[in-house]
Amino acid sequence: MANEFYQSSIEALLKSYQSGDFNEQDWVVLRRCNSQENCETYIDRFKGTEHARLIPLIYKINLRHRSKIFSPMDPFDTECLICLLEYEDTRSELENKKYTAVRVRQSGNKRGWKQAIENIVVKRGVTDGFTVLSKGKRLDVSFEAFVLNNKEQFPSNVLEAAKARLAANGYPLTR
Repeated sequence: MANEFYQSSIEALLKSYQSGDFNEQDWVVLRRCNSQENCETYIDRFKGTEHARLIPLIYKINLRHRSKIFSPMDPFDTECLICLLEYEDTRSELENKKYTAVRVRQSGNKRGWKQAIENIVVKRGVTDGFTVLSKGKRLDVSFEAFVLNNKEQFPSNVLEAAKARLAANGYPLTR
């Protein structure tokens, strides 16, 4: 896969981040987010401060650091894994307890992360994870939304399954 999916630099992440301009102090902080520990420290420290607007970007940088503990096969698998980590974080937050998608992780390690997501999306019926995200109004971090955001990487049957499940749950497909 092309490197277009693996954008680990702060500058590349900023292109998709729509918070506005960053001053010199912001750049100093962002450059210090060079490890998972640093990112997590800044996220905790900045809550309720004038730097709170940096938290979403620091979180995205932190996801990249966290993904390094796995061994993805290619850059796109890294993006699939990051989607899983974001889902786990969202579910943990919604349920107020740490959640790890053990079976999905096992499937990703065994078959590849892209294949794991495809299997979940084409699965008949709605998965427990999708139900949780739907109740929490966070379908934007579902595997189905990930598929639609990366439609050139998935076969048509997976795209159709993702569209159908999202549409059936009121998710706007014009994103």
